[in-house]
Amino acid sequence: MRIGIVTFHNADNYGAVLQAYALQTHLQKRGHDPFFVNYRYVFEEKNQPRMASVVTHSPKKSAWAALLVARRYLTQRSFPRFRKKHLNLGDYAYDSYDQVVNHPQPVDALICGSDQIWNPVFTQYLPDEKMSWLSFWHDSIRRIAYAGSFAVDSLPEETNRRLSVYARRFHSLSVREESGIKVMEDIGRSDAKWVPDPTMLLSPSNYLDIINEGDCRSSDRPVAMFLGWENDVTKNAVECINKISGQNCYSLFPNSFAWLLGGARKGPGQWLAIIAKASFVITNSFHGLMFSLLFHRPFIVLLWGGAESSKNIRVLSILDKVGLAHRTVANIEKTQMESLYRQPIDWVKVDAKLNEFREVGVKFLESALV
Repeated sequence: MRIGIVTFHNADNYGAVLQAYALQTHLQKRGHDPFFVNYRYVFEEKNQPRMASVVTHSPKKSAWAALLVARRYLTQRSFPRFRKKHLNLGDYAYDSYDQVVNHPQPVDALICGSDQIWNPVFTQYLPDEKMSWLSFWHDSIRRIAYAGSFAVDSLPEETNRRLSVYARRFHSLSVREESGIKVMEDIGRSDAKWVPDPTMLLSPSNYLDIINEGDCRSSDRPVAMFLGWENDVTKNAVECINKISGQNCYSLFPNSFAWLLGGARKGPGQWLAIIAKASFVITNSFHGLMFSLLFHRPFIVLLWGGAESSKNIRVLSILDKVGLAHRTVANIEKTQMESLYRQPIDWVKVDAKLNEFREVGVKFLESALV
C-alpha cells in the first residue's frame, strides 16, 4: 500500500524523529510504500525563535532568545540531515493546511501518530487539529491512528464533541497510553486499542545503522536525559547519581546552558548512541525511557510534579506494562535512589513483556491495512 504518515516528523526533537523513523521502517519491512505528509505544524512555526523577537524583548529575555536562535542554527544541520537521509518526505512540502487540502497525493491509506499527536496543547490551532485527525483528502482513503497520544486523561466536553466528527471517519484507532482508551470512548469510539510506541516495533538491531552514525564518547557513564527547564530537582537528581556512581553524568539536558553551547549540534544518531551505551540513565523523558528499555540500560524515571504531573501518564503506562513501575521517584532521596541504582533488572522478563506488547502493535497494523 501507498501510505501517508502524519506525525511530528518536522520537530527538532529526538523522540519525535526516531518514532517517525520507526513507524516508516516497520511499514517498509512489511512491504508497504510509506511517506510523510510533509506539513509543518503551526505550533512548530510559532515555537521557532525569530531574530525579530530578540530585539523586542527585555535584555534578559533577549539574551535567552539569542541563545535559542543560536541553538536553532546549530540544530538545523543535524535534524534536517537526518530527515533527508532516513525519512521519505513525499513529493510536496506544504506550508499550510489549505495547501494540503488542495494538493492531494495518491494514497491507499493515511496513518496519524504516534508521539503526542492529539495533545491539545500542540493542536490548539484548528489547522493542526485537522491535520492530526486526518481531516483532508477523499473519504475513500483508509484512515488509521497508530499509538496516538493525548498526553492527558480527559478532555472538555466541547472538545469531545468536535473531535467526534473527525473520529467517525477512521477505519481503525489505537492509542499509546492505556488512559487514551477512556478518552477515545468520551469522543465516541469504543473500539480503540492500546498499542506500543512505534519505537518498540523495531528490535535494537534495527537502530544500529543510526547509532553508528553517532560519534559516541560517553560510553560506560551515567546519562541524565531531562525535558523542561533545569531546576533544583533535576540538579539534585544528577548530583545524587554522581555520588552513587562515582562518575559525572553525561548531560542530555536540552534546556541547560551546556546544551545550548554544544549539545544542539548532536544529531539523532549520536543521541541514540549515548543512550544505548550509557551505564545508567536517569530521565523524565518518555523516549529516554523507551530506548533504555530497548537497549537494556538500567534507569530511574524522575516523575513530573504539580501542574505538569499529567506528563507522567506516558511513562507510567509503559512501566506498568513491563512490571517496572517501581523504578520511579517523585522526590530525590539518596537511600531510594541508591537502592534503585543497585537493583538489577530482569531483562529476560522485560523482553518477554515487550515482545508480547510489540506483537499487539504488529497485529493491529496488519489488520488495519488488510
